[in-house]
Amino acid sequence: MKLKTIIAMCALALLATACAGATEAGAPPSEGIAVHGDWIIETFNPDGSLDQRVEFSNDLSPAGPDLLASLLSRQLSMGTWTVLVSSFAHPENLCEPLQTCRIVEADDWDADNAHSADLELSRDGDVLVLEGSFEAIETSSISNVATRVRPCQPAVAPGDCNEPSLGPNGTSSKVLTGTTITPVDVTAGQTVAVRVEISFTSG
Repeated sequence: MKLKTIIAMCALALLATACAGATEAGAPPSEGIAVHGDWIIETFNPDGSLDQRVEFSNDLSPAGPDLLASLLSRQLSMGTWTVLVSSFAHPENLCEPLQTCRIVEADDWDADNAHSADLELSRDGDVLVLEGSFEAIETSSISNVATRVRPCQPAVAPGDCNEPSLGPNGTSSKVLTGTTITPVDVTAGQTVAVRVEISFTSG
């Protein structure tokens, strides 16, 4: 009798294990679309030598999903990109008198007032790449970064979205990605080079 009880218990254990395995095997795969933002920040001394290189990832901003949905549904027209590098955690402003340094595309409507207008947009396979640089005005540190898009009303073609005289056709800039990072020290006169890779994956 004792042997039968042991056999029965083993059979139940095996059955439970098999059922659990079947449930896991038959479970539908998880679905979703993820937005990845990978950054590389390099600081260069005035003589061109590399001072430091920092790599990190960022997050989709709270406004990011709405921006993507508006662009994909043609409720907004795609405009120019801006990369924002800020020194919020340091008493000295990196791009004096402002805490935030703006790197914009050369044809941006406000390029003359940006800290740098050498931002280049390219594609590497299925990855969107933003690259630009600026010169630090004050000795400070980088603590916050973001990417921003200035969209337009749907009647405006993307190629015309950078005009400063759009009036009601232009809309305010919207942050797509951003994050707070461990402060990166920067010395006045150094060149800060930024590379941002934005990609999408399903899983």
